[in-house]
Amino acid sequence: MNLKKLNSKKAIGADIIGIAVLFVIIILGLVFYIGIKVFEKPSSPQKEYVSSKFAYDVVDVVLRTNSEAGECNGLSFKDIIQDCASSPESTCGTAGTTTKCSYAKEKINTILNTHLKTQEGLDYYFEISSGSTEEDASTLTWNIGETFKFNSTETDSLKNPKTCSGNRRSKVYQIPNLRGESIFLRMDICI
Repeated sequence: MNLKKLNSKKAIGADIIGIAVLFVIIILGLVFYIGIKVFEKPSSPQKEYVSSKFAYDVVDVVLRTNSEAGECNGLSFKDIIQDCASSPESTCGTAGTTTKCSYAKEKINTILNTHLKTQEGLDYYFEISSGSTEEDASTLTWNIGETFKFNSTETDSLKNPKTCSGNRRSKVYQIPNLRGESIFLRMDICI
């Protein structure tokens, strides 16, 4: 009888050890699976969403950014662009030596080059246009040959920035113009 109890206890101990080993194997499998998923590159639809959302977020952040207080009265770039689209000759600051259009183009170009090209290593194309619909919109112009088109690469001989040569993820951000039209800000992230 003692021998039966002893064999029964050994069988229970072996079962417990077997369950413990199985549990450890399952935990290691889950850790391995999670480790692979964490370092896996995004799938194509996921990558497309991330880059198009990124393009939209970049434009949103630029519009919410305020100018320096001494340069353009601390106005947001959204306000500066709206003023530029409705009145290209409007000026910044109390001295009134810089137009809002020139200020916006210079600063937005600097922001995009610094953050997208230099820090993120991304090529891009950015354009601001104005019109009643996106299809009818024409590039915002304030001086002869001065338009709101710029990118992260070299420009061609006509000083018109080139669009992305390959695939791109685009987003268009729309804000109202003070003249009743719309202003369209198009950001293409080149992929």
